[in-house]
Amino acid sequence: MLITKAKTLNVHTLGPTNTNCENAARHWAKKKNIKVNIVLHPQLEVALEVMKNETEECYLLGCAVYPHLHDIVFKNLDWLTFDDSFIVPTLEMVLAIRPEVDVGKVKTVYTHPAPASLVGDYKVEFATSNSAAAKMCKEGHSDGCVTTITSALENNLKIAKSFGEINMCFTLHKKKSQW
Repeated sequence: MLITKAKTLNVHTLGPTNTNCENAARHWAKKKNIKVNIVLHPQLEVALEVMKNETEECYLLGCAVYPHLHDIVFKNLDWLTFDDSFIVPTLEMVLAIRPEVDVGKVKTVYTHPAPASLVGDYKVEFATSNSAAAKMCKEGHSDGCVTTITSALENNLKIAKSFGEINMCFTLHKKKSQW
């Protein structure tokens, strides 16, 4: 991977703020000692559309367990390629609930599809990211959510269960024309 260190690179990834992908993008930039502008999108598929129109060197950072990463790779083979991957722990993952909800009364939980198996026996509603799940919970759309500790605290949710940090593989993709 050859990266021009003098300029600032756009790294497109999953938002809103406080996602594991945003955290991983910061980690990658620091490890590579490069300047990045982290551009947050509601879905990685939206990020792809933006990237297609960029003329400067740019990257897509995704989580290896993103439910549709295979589609991102194989449906875009004509212009997009893997460029790098690395493992970094996620932020602490938690089951969080609204403060007024009793743990025994939780029925519905918002989650991104990737960590959905952590939900357990609750009814699942899907959000576009872990931080979006926390926001949906705070707004009363569900009793709880699977999210990061950062998003849970930011949204004034109480922690019902911690799953801890999870070692996760993140992938970087770039336009083939950038080789």
